[in-house]
Amino acid sequence: MAQERCPDLITADDRLGDGSGIGAVRHICRDQTIPVVFITADPQHIAQTVPHAVILEKPFTHAGLVRAINRAVQTVFVASPRDGTLEPSALSQ
Repeated sequence: MAQERCPDLITADDRLGDGSGIGAVRHICRDQTIPVVFITADPQHIAQTVPHAVILEKPFTHAGLVRAINRAVQTVFVASPRDGTLEPSALSQ
């Protein structure tokens, strides 16, 4: 679906029933640059896997979510074509 209509923002939980939020973001951001907020109870895992990620730790507040979104729109990610690594795009540096 993201291929048909690029999302303006992704909020991704690290732990999903059938996979990981990181894997989903890698797939969605493969050919696009999209702001991402990772929502997790394990911020260390996200920080180690996706340097420069915008991370919102659970439980979070409305104000915390707004701050994370504001940071995310300044750091959009794209998946590297060589290995799928999520990297800040040239647009956000």
